[in-house]
Amino acid sequence: METVRIIDVDAGNIEREHVCCAIGNDADNKARAAAKKAWLAARFPEGHRFKKADVRGKVFIEYGPAESAWFPVEAPGWTFAQCFWVAGAYKGAGLGSRLLSACEEDALAGLGRGPGTGDAGVCFIAGKKKLPFLSDGKYLRAKGYEAVDEVLGGEVVLLAKRLDPAAPRPRFSAASRACRLEGGTGVTIFWSPQCPHVPAYAREMAEAAAELGVETRLVEVDTLAKARALPSPFGIVSVFLGEELIAWEPMPADKFKKLLTARAGS
Repeated sequence: METVRIIDVDAGNIEREHVCCAIGNDADNKARAAAKKAWLAARFPEGHRFKKADVRGKVFIEYGPAESAWFPVEAPGWTFAQCFWVAGAYKGAGLGSRLLSACEEDALAGLGRGPGTGDAGVCFIAGKKKLPFLSDGKYLRAKGYEAVDEVLGGEVVLLAKRLDPAAPRPRFSAASRACRLEGGTGVTIFWSPQCPHVPAYAREMAEAAAELGVETRLVEVDTLAKARALPSPFGIVSVFLGEELIAWEPMPADKFKKLLTARAGS
């Protein structure tokens, strides 16, 4: 698909471009897209980028300076890629390679930090194996990325590619490394508007827990400071049962009830 354009969504075209995860023209998807676009528009001045293939599908990469990433990653001078997705029929067509190359080229240029300030490299959160709502670690390793930090016994890793050979390694923040909510009780759901589907799912999960009689707390991660202080590395969603991290993906009520029931019985 060499002829497919890669579109750089920015302040000048965001109103007319779709944002991949909320494409439909129904009321729900329009509301999701509007919320995501508002979040993106506020990030563009910080150097945040959203690039997508000019197709009607989920083919995009989203990244920015790690210092302003809404994830608890310590990587000054690095680019942090928060979402990278090539879905369905578009897999294997070379679009992922083109999007990743565009990200790395922007990192070399410094993401607007100033002349001669090319980034140290690019990093992603990924799973040791393919995991929901995380980038594909196997694919990234094949593209030259290596694990530089890990949590959850190596199940989740921080993958990085140095563009500056002397750059220090990025790492998960100290607060996020344990993946525990000290003093937590009941169900606590940290959720961020970074993903257009998360607000509705977070409410649905909270209602599901309440129906099971479980004390539930929804915490909106609506500022950079809150995101940087999260007690797990998962900036989109982090779900705790008591002090234990039990999920980092939004899910429908039935699936969440099954998870809570299984945890209660274990």
